[in-house]
Amino acid sequence: MKYSVLHSKESDETPSEIGFLESFIELLESHLSEIPQLNFFAANLNLSESGFKKKLKRATGKSFQTFVREHKLEKARTMLTQGKSNVSETAYQAGFKSVAHFSDAFKKQFGQSPSNILVNR
Repeated sequence: MKYSVLHSKESDETPSEIGFLESFIELLESHLSEIPQLNFFAANLNLSESGFKKKLKRATGKSFQTFVREHKLEKARTMLTQGKSNVSETAYQAGFKSVAHFSDAFKKQFGQSPSNILVNR
């Protein structure tokens, strides 16, 4: 998934921010079903936790938790529109531990329930 799908300041990125985001998203994708830990991502990108948070905020305008949640929800929406899994399977594959929490977050983010995506595809 391209970072620009979630990025609100697309024209403001520097090449180092783009490289940072690409590395972060690649790492996030490979650990999508896990509970995201800031210290894990910071260490794997050779940054301190505060440095990682500042760099992510500067590049995206979003906090770590917001960015990860939105990325997981975008991934879930893609899976649902492709019809490869039902709502429960999609929730777990996208890294949500509770289908109810996933459904609530999905509806808040996209204005419709995940089951609507399956029905309307």
